[in-house]
Amino acid sequence: MSTALLYLISNIIESLVFWHYCSSLMSPRRDLAPRLAAHILGGLLCYLFAFSGSFVVNMLVFCTVNYLIMYFFYDIRWYLTLFHVFLLVAMMWCEELIMLALNSQIIPVLHIGNKASSTTVILSLFSKFLYFCMAQAVISLSRRGKDANRALPKGSFLIIIVPILSALIFAAIAAAYVLVTVPEPLDLIFSIVCILMMSIDFLMFTILRQTQNEYQRNMDLQLRLQIEEDNAKYYQSLQQHDEQLEIFRHDISGHLHSIQHLITEKQYDNSLEYIDSLLNDSQYRRPVRISDNPNLNAIISRYLHTASERGITMLADIRSQMLVSLSYQDLTSLLCNLLDNAVESASGLPYAQITLGIEPEEGTVYTIITITNSCAANPYDNTGKLHSHKKDPLHHGYGIKSIQKVVEKYHGNMNMHYIETSGKFHVQILLNEPHSTII
Repeated sequence: MSTALLYLISNIIESLVFWHYCSSLMSPRRDLAPRLAAHILGGLLCYLFAFSGSFVVNMLVFCTVNYLIMYFFYDIRWYLTLFHVFLLVAMMWCEELIMLALNSQIIPVLHIGNKASSTTVILSLFSKFLYFCMAQAVISLSRRGKDANRALPKGSFLIIIVPILSALIFAAIAAAYVLVTVPEPLDLIFSIVCILMMSIDFLMFTILRQTQNEYQRNMDLQLRLQIEEDNAKYYQSLQQHDEQLEIFRHDISGHLHSIQHLITEKQYDNSLEYIDSLLNDSQYRRPVRISDNPNLNAIISRYLHTASERGITMLADIRSQMLVSLSYQDLTSLLCNLLDNAVESASGLPYAQITLGIEPEEGTVYTIITITNSCAANPYDNTGKLHSHKKDPLHHGYGIKSIQKVVEKYHGNMNMHYIETSGKFHVQILLNEPHSTII
């Protein structure tokens, strides 16, 4: 068999294994057709560069092509993409180095360009079978399906370095085979090193998955606690509403008796003045309609009342048909956390102000949420970390994480910054959320 044909078969197998690996562990970000085209184009590029004669070039091309395909065509974070790409590189180097240890004549045959012997062909194909088995082992370790994009807590990123180091060690061993004649006793040692390094990589993958699952469980727990806290606040507000309703009924009864008495005494002018004063009383006015989204209107109305009680001027500019595709849970997690932080930050400040704007981005499917609030001091420290001035710092950060979770769910992004000159904290969020009419 010619070397070119052997390269072609090897690259086809590698591309199929890569497709199987990505499809099994990751949710697709694009449709089937563009994904398939990207995999075919990537396999073709790897095949063409295989004739460069440099294993360094081959490795760089393989890493770059697979990283771009994985990151742009599958739903996965950049640092997790790095982990999976180098894990695949380590698996590929491992199986090839084991085959080289069994038959060191593979390299001279392939580099000279002569026809590959039947032994070389069998070993090469068997090495690709080992590559598939190792990829399948990683998929089997995952168990839970397409959830490779789960976040990692800070401090866990050292796990990602392990497969990168493994790939570099494998590359150094491969260089030894290419540049010098490796004595036969070292073949066994190199094979053992490869197997040990690959075992460590598998262990790191298992630790990675366990860390992701544990972190996700903690996030879900905090979210449930926050929902329970929100429910408690909701039932408390219902109780307050019932009390206010009883007071209102009592007051109305008194007012009606007073008006009846004035009319009975034929004091019509006084009764009209009394009625006018009631109509102009703020507590009897009709609630202001801020948005045509009833859930959004209820949330913002509540915070307008809260801001007013704390002496904060709150302004809201909400366009029509905004955030209608968000579930009530997502809408509550997003806006309640944003406005809770804004009210907490602005409370107690002279001339405190909060502005909220929700509008569509022209010509796109994005919705822009902008919140600006008065802030006594820069909430960021010298390292850029956001600090809380809340009375309960233990639970600080969960609100931001809930916001980020909703933003990621709707494929958006969030930007936060503080302006010293104005003493204002700014939050801008873009959500991939369809909208229609604009008024």
